[in-house]
Amino acid sequence: MLEIIVGSNPLDSEYWDMLKVIQNYYPVGLPYTNKDYPGFAELEQLLEDKANRLISGQGPEPWNTICRYLQERYPDDHVYNHPGMGDPSYKLMVPVRETVDTFIKRRISISACLSLLGPCYTVFLREELIYEPNAAKMFVNLVRPDFTPGEIEMIDTIKAQISLHYPAYKFFDHQRLQLNVKGAIPIGADPQTLITEYLIYSFLFEAP
Repeated sequence: MLEIIVGSNPLDSEYWDMLKVIQNYYPVGLPYTNKDYPGFAELEQLLEDKANRLISGQGPEPWNTICRYLQERYPDDHVYNHPGMGDPSYKLMVPVRETVDTFIKRRISISACLSLLGPCYTVFLREELIYEPNAAKMFVNLVRPDFTPGEIEMIDTIKAQISLHYPAYKFFDHQRLQLNVKGAIPIGADPQTLITEYLIYSFLFEAP
């Protein structure tokens, strides 16, 4: 059985569309049988095909076109086109703020993810904490950040470019992807941890 931890938030049709995608690729209710599920085999094949394209240098189009456009539009920023070999998505990051406090560097980036599993994408702020002596890193996705006017403009541009090149894809606010799903284990998660809940985001975009 698929169980969604919603609290006081009602589910609408968009949530059900996302949950149907999850059910297509994961054996909901039998989380420890991923390898025996036909949909999970399709997911693994998607990731293998993605990795082979990246290794061969072909790269994803038109995603690469979007990244090149953004780099040309914002020449003073650096647009990172993240391959994310083990993630069922294409990703990009643009660092927009950085502060240093003693040994801790705090970097804020605009991040965009386009799912390979269904027609959905999200754009949000990601915080990266870097401990300078050994370069150890920790990532935190900021669900309710305070955007600057420049960041809002860049986010709107990214969304417009994705809508232009992927017209069938729908934008999902990152906060809406923070609901937990029980009864399934996303690819990349270790079943030995016995964690029973994972974010919708982890199933559709990025391994936990």
